Amino acid sequence: MKIVHLSRRYWPSIGGVETHLANLNQHLTEHDLTVITEQFAADLKKSEIHQGVLIKRLAVGQTQRSWSDKIKIWQGIGQNWSLIRQADIIQIHDVFWWLLPFLLLLLDKSVFMTFHGHEGPANPSPQQIFWHWLAAKLTRGNLCVGGFHQQWYHVRPTFITYGAVETTNLMKSPAKSRRNYIYVGRLAEDNHWLEYLQAFKILQSLHRHLHLDIYGDGPLRAAGEKWVKKNRLNATFHGFVDHAKINYHHYQLAFVSRYLAILDALAAATPVVALCRPGIKYDYLAKSPFARWLPIVTNPDQLVEAVQSQPQLPQAAVTWARQQTWTKLTKLYKQLWQI
Repeated sequence: MKIVHLSRRYWPSIGGVETHLANLNQHLTEHDLTVITEQFAADLKKSEIHQGVLIKRLAVGQTQRSWSDKIKIWQGIGQNWSLIRQADIIQIHDVFWWLLPFLLLLLDKSVFMTFHGHEGPANPSPQQIFWHWLAAKLTRGNLCVGGFHQQWYHVRPTFITYGAVETTNLMKSPAKSRRNYIYVGRLAEDNHWLEYLQAFKILQSLHRHLHLDIYGDGPLRAAGEKWVKKNRLNATFHGFVDHAKINYHHYQLAFVSRYLAILDALAAATPVVALCRPGIKYDYLAKSPFARWLPIVTNPDQLVEAVQSQPQLPQAAVTWARQQTWTKLTKLYKQLWQI
């Protein structure tokens, strides 16, 4: 079958959606696969094949959306129209508006949605809710990443997933001594990045041997580096790293609040503590099946208290996380597509 994915980002970009889509494609190699995405860097080719997947890049990659950007995207869709028309399956990853002007020409096609998480640190606006609702109504089915979409976006999920774990990480052995902590995620306000550092400052004053490895990047990296230097924290910045290359087995505790990182940590038997505010991000975590296994706190003091209580991770959490494989997720997509 010919399957076309539409996604704002794809390889070599690193992120949750990119990881989700890349691993899915590696389990669909019996099909003809195409990803239409943005050319987010000038040195990327407009068209190339990577790991058996045809990648077609659209010549726009700005962070801010303007009408000129939208028109460039729609022009790019038009230039790749033959690929879309020939597809047996069209899977949209969040970017429903890419096909909006073309929907009447696709009434005979199998068009599906994947809703990946939530948009930004704030609760959804009426406009965001409307576009999610419309995307669900005008496609043949959807896969929601998380169980909060129905409440916050008025989307009734066809299927729900929480991601999957890297099987390579499951084969690694735990370190003999776990003394380090790890933070994984964007260094941004919506992840409460600086508050994790505030909590780690307190923890380091109580346990001077502690070290924090920081995997991620974002608009508040410079502010974080300044805070670390000013407060003499024992921390190392590693930048963005592929999920598969992070060995959670080496860590005593993980500060993470995104599904893929949580699953990887739990599968490595590493306890997780997540910090977030009441609202959509809180429900993003609280409505997940692994919420019972991780403390969800709302400020640095609560985070310190949760760590000091030495959260014990039951074997049931490790077993469940290891069962969430990319093979299982691929089967869910095939159910959605009815193939």
